[in-house]
Amino acid sequence: MRRQKDAPSNLPPGFRVLAELGRGTYGTILHVEEETGQAYVLKHVRIDASLDRRTAGLVEGRVRAEFAVGKLAAHRVLRRYHEHRTATSDDDSIDHFLLMEAIDAPPPTRTPFPPIETVQILRHVANAVVSLHAHGFVHAGLTPRALYLTTLGRPRLGGLADVARIGEVKPLRVGVTGYIAPEIALGTAASTRTASFLFATLAYVMLVNRFPRAVRLVGAASSQITEGMIGPDVPLHELVPEAPVALGEFVRRALVADPTARPELNQLLDELKWHDADQRARTHAPDAPRAEQPLAVVQRCSRNPRLPELRSDYESHRVTLAGHAFGYRVGRWLGDGAWSRIYLVERPSTGEAFAMKHVIASPTHGRRPHDRLLHEWTLCGKLSHPSLRRLHALEHVGEDAKSSAILGLVMELLDATPLEEKAMPRDLLRSTLRAVAEALAYMHGQGLVHTNLKPRAIFLSALGRTKLASTGQSVPIGTPLERSRIVPGFAAREVVSGRPVTGASDVFAFAATAFNLTTGLIAPEAAVVETKGEPVPARYIGPEEPLDHFEPMLGAEFGRLAKRALCSKPGERPSMDELAQALR
Repeated sequence: MRRQKDAPSNLPPGFRVLAELGRGTYGTILHVEEETGQAYVLKHVRIDASLDRRTAGLVEGRVRAEFAVGKLAAHRVLRRYHEHRTATSDDDSIDHFLLMEAIDAPPPTRTPFPPIETVQILRHVANAVVSLHAHGFVHAGLTPRALYLTTLGRPRLGGLADVARIGEVKPLRVGVTGYIAPEIALGTAASTRTASFLFATLAYVMLVNRFPRAVRLVGAASSQITEGMIGPDVPLHELVPEAPVALGEFVRRALVADPTARPELNQLLDELKWHDADQRARTHAPDAPRAEQPLAVVQRCSRNPRLPELRSDYESHRVTLAGHAFGYRVGRWLGDGAWSRIYLVERPSTGEAFAMKHVIASPTHGRRPHDRLLHEWTLCGKLSHPSLRRLHALEHVGEDAKSSAILGLVMELLDATPLEEKAMPRDLLRSTLRAVAEALAYMHGQGLVHTNLKPRAIFLSALGRTKLASTGQSVPIGTPLERSRIVPGFAAREVVSGRPVTGASDVFAFAATAFNLTTGLIAPEAAVVETKGEPVPARYIGPEEPLDHFEPMLGAEFGRLAKRALCSKPGERPSMDELAQALR
């Protein structure tokens, strides 16, 4: 849970605290933001002057060891640590500040992903744990609490404060019930086979949602884990058909009390060819999808839901593009545009993840979809704003993009949920609207109008970071918009009538979107704008009151400006800069 938190009195300069994220092994975890807008997570550990020298030395040693492991950059799944600062207070207490990357994921949880996705998550985790072994460390705190799963199921592994050197005795007090290897409970040294036991437990829990019976080997767990929390004593691959047989055998052999009898985790990677190098080798050289229809699999919904609990239809996860395209490994389908389909893709050489918009070939539309994608890249390819989705590259087959029949637009991956699919958190309403207003004001300064603003175009991450997407319909100021591309309930009158659009058209759409996010209804001024020939049902239309009447935190000034923004005459509307300023 995010809690508002006052900054420590000696917080490093240039940072402001956004929220408290929780407690670590030794201190407080804060979500902070730099003056540039870059977000980080800051772990604050205070060594009080009243502590005895031995305890203070142990805490400081653990903090320095955690930072040393985080700076290894051993694997892209492991959490990155950027900086370690210290400060001494007037009473001789010492404050340690560990600056690390902000992982845009919910707090570690057991939210179930489909088995196929879970197996891929385990593959990433196994590679990250083995990479620590190569540096002489073992992750002795491998639990769901250390595993962050983003909205799209991208894993990040934290808990580096519980990493131990191979051969080190790990204190039992840092263990989590159900995830304690027998040798840790007995006070003997940790080894790479300790990680095998913990990984096998984690794999069983993530796939079966029960503990394996072997955890009862550890005396500390026997009284706290009841029989109802124990899963069937059946091989994992028989319980979960999607799990590889080799993984099931590894789990069975790894969950034994004697560390020397367990297999090494590296053996599992060898057997399943799960090594990152093997995965890179499976990706073909840069080329196109097959010329024959690569998008033939019929999907049963227009958008693949971002929230795991909504993804009950496994068909929506099937890859409908070839397994590789333009040198990227293609993951699962994310959703559909007007004439395109969007996929999660990965660059094999670096492991970086992107979203790729692939044009769906259609004899009826001719080259129109390709021209739209070229138009988006030409207009928005150079835009750069922290709250605006970034476009990275336009991939094509053939000599040039203009004549190419197959195009792919590589975009920033938004590991977040569109506000159309989730309720707007009240405590983030003001900051979200401010971020969108600032992004639109930036576009207007570049001579562009977004024209496609609606809740579905706004993505909100687990840490409350806002991204504005759907720039595919952006046009230069003064360009008329095609009527077929207008969204009911968010379009201004001049847009519907085919007159040239300006920044004021986005201002109207922004006010209508703010009304919808605040009340869940359509603004009455937007409901009367006829777009598709059918009136908006009365039950979906909100009252006439200004927004601050429904949400006082928005302020009377913003409520007044938002009311003006819904005027039918563009010249009477405020600028986007004024709206953004009222929200600061």
